[in-house]
Amino acid sequence: MSSRQVDLAAKLTLQDIEMAVVETSMLLATAKARGDVMLMDYETEYLKSKLWKKTIKPRILKRDGGICRSCGGPGDEVHHRTYDRDVLEGSNDAMLVTVCRWCHEIIHFDEDGTKRPQASTDAILFAPKPTTIPEPKVDMRRISLGQPPNKPRMTGFQRAMWFARARELWTERRAQLDQARQKRDAAKPPAVVPSLTWAEQREWRKK
Repeated sequence: MSSRQVDLAAKLTLQDIEMAVVETSMLLATAKARGDVMLMDYETEYLKSKLWKKTIKPRILKRDGGICRSCGGPGDEVHHRTYDRDVLEGSNDAMLVTVCRWCHEIIHFDEDGTKRPQASTDAILFAPKPTTIPEPKVDMRRISLGQPPNKPRMTGFQRAMWFARARELWTERRAQLDQARQKRDAAKPPAVVPSLTWAEQREWRKK
């Protein structure tokens, strides 16, 4: 620090410092009120802003045709590859990609739920994704098909394949059960309905 800076710091009073803090706070508040994306809280403010919800996000989803750029399944979320000003303001769409919610989670969090470093997310985003699925277990006592297993985590593409296979198995099992019931019904002797006389019918109606 030069002697001039030392002399200037010595001349500053507590009141001068307080005024500088107030002025800085006012400038930040004004910038935030004007919608400065770099001053917004990402989760509670930016993602709820009209700029993101009404302009940027719909534009990216339309550009990508609603397809996850990570797995190829249906996608309805948008991933930020960086959080630079031009990306947040919507002037650099190359750093925004459509993803499904399941790939989005895989990109940001590992198997243990630990958040990945931002520098490693691109590698996860563009890495080849598995396409195989575990065989669904269909329970005919349940109305719904159930849900895929939580581990290993599945991409949106894998989940779509799992539900398609589960519906296929459910339809096959339903057809088998219907066929078995028809065979049982055909094997039963026909029910005998005794005929009633006119007088017996009148008495029956009185009951």
